Amino acid sequence: MEKFHSEFIGVPILSESERALVGVVADFIIDPNNGRIEGIATDNGFKKVIPAIDILKLSIPVMISEMDAISDMEDIIKIKNILSENKKIIGNKVFTKSGIFVGKVYDYAINLGNMHMTKLAIAKSFLGLFHINEVLLPTSEIIEITPEKIIINDIMERRKVKNNNVAAIKEKSYCPAE
Repeated sequence: MEKFHSEFIGVPILSESERALVGVVADFIIDPNNGRIEGIATDNGFKKVIPAIDILKLSIPVMISEMDAISDMEDIIKIKNILSENKKIIGNKVFTKSGIFVGKVYDYAINLGNMHMTKLAIAKSFLGLFHINEVLLPTSEIIEITPEKIIINDIMERRKVKNNNVAAIKEKSYCPAE
């Protein structure tokens, strides 16, 4: 099952052992090299985090093992290293390998079972108010994530279309004709 990042912001985090509310989801900490959720930030400054190993169930509400799972970001080396790279997902510009601007990431989908990012929701904005040319891009099309941009393949969609037991490959570019 998949849910979008935006559906989790502000969601309660419950401790299984104490059976108590211990915080709310401020953001996810994503490893930009593999798309895996490595933790949850409980504040906008990423000072307090919950490592992925302590997340029992990524659902609404989020279930963690115990209240002590909430740590200072500085104490979790992997999370500290990811955050120091400053490779954000939300708000990052997306370009094709050949340099065509596709838009900015405004959301992403997460597989709740394996806690991996599966799709990027990308759009260009009009006056910062409206999304135009919206695209839902599988993360398998990502080539690289840098602090300044996300680079994706030029031909993003390859679908096998089966018709009368004949397989054909349909290619479609996510970039609108300009």
